[in-house]
Amino acid sequence: MTSLTTTDIVSKIHIAVRLAISHISQYVLFCTIYHTATERKRKWAEQTRRNLELLHGIGVVWGDGKPENVLIHSETDDCYLVDFGGSWTDGWVDAELKETEAGDEQALTRILDFLGVRIADKV
Repeated sequence: MTSLTTTDIVSKIHIAVRLAISHISQYVLFCTIYHTATERKRKWAEQTRRNLELLHGIGVVWGDGKPENVLIHSETDDCYLVDFGGSWTDGWVDAELKETEAGDEQALTRILDFLGVRIADKV
């Protein structure tokens, strides 16, 4: 029996998520929603922060945090983070913070700026 490394597991999760998303037509890109009510944007910002807290709690780094990697379900209006590991985008995460929790936090701050909303600090 071959044991899997963390990289193997993350890679398999990444592939599974990409396959799942490719078959779901009910999602829209977070970055395409410009004229949206502030309360909806705040909801998505809070969900994004909570999702990051959950990921970090199990030792997973998002790694490529940016609006293009947040999807909004068209029926539930909930957001989902996609595109984990292996890349980062200049302008959203500084090179020295790529693939770190600190980089994810930086991306979250920049996503909040992009949305033009503020959310309460972590409790």
